[in-house]
Amino acid sequence: MSSVVVLLFTGVSGAQMLGTSARQMEAKSWKGILFYQGVHRQDLNFKVAGNGICNTKENGTGVSFACGENGSVRAHGTGNALILKLVRQPHDGGLQLYGWAGAGDYEIFRGTAPVMQTLSMNRGGFLGGLGAKMVIWPETIVTPAIALDGNLGWQRYFGGLRLDILQYQFAVEASRKFGVPDSRLTVEPYGGVKWLRTHAWLREIGSGVRVGGVKDTVTPFIGLNLPFHAKESLFAEASFVNGIHYAGGLSISFGN
Repeated sequence: MSSVVVLLFTGVSGAQMLGTSARQMEAKSWKGILFYQGVHRQDLNFKVAGNGICNTKENGTGVSFACGENGSVRAHGTGNALILKLVRQPHDGGLQLYGWAGAGDYEIFRGTAPVMQTLSMNRGGFLGGLGAKMVIWPETIVTPAIALDGNLGWQRYFGGLRLDILQYQFAVEASRKFGVPDSRLTVEPYGGVKWLRTHAWLREIGSGVRVGGVKDTVTPFIGLNLPFHAKESLFAEASFVNGIHYAGGLSISFGN
């Protein structure tokens, strides 16, 4: 990307995992969630532009794109992050407020073995965001809980280039708690549908050249909450559209 605008790319990040069911919390209570979040083989689309040799190489390594290529260039991405999420139920209503922050990395791959090119954000990065959930239908004996969830997130990764990602996400979620027969254990499966809009920019730090794109994704998701104490539980969550997105971690509730 040394002297030209290199590529336009879209859809560089996975959906933000919820990590919580549609259940209403106690008024004035908190919940802390520490979890790992990953994405594997996410599909990416690149559009080449400019003159001469277009590439993302730094010191001879990276992903290169010949400027003679036309239309979209296919690639895929893999990323990891460790995230802490805090959730607050401020009153007796169905509204929950939350925020999260974490650190992670991301790699872009193009080609197939043995000819595989990689753009690695090997200096790491950070991510964070804010959101709100509204329980619109509390769980009853015969019906599941239903909630609406919306959040705004931002990510930044560093390598030879800088990758910035701004995301808007909206989800409809349902959950239901079940007792395990002949035990005191319970399980709480949850799931729903997410809509995600991703704005992504790739910037060469030295020259200031920046390119970017926008992508919309709609994906179903599934999760399972496993309480093992009155205030603690484990969870796992996944979605499978545009790569495999997955998360798992520990949730701890705090009284009012």
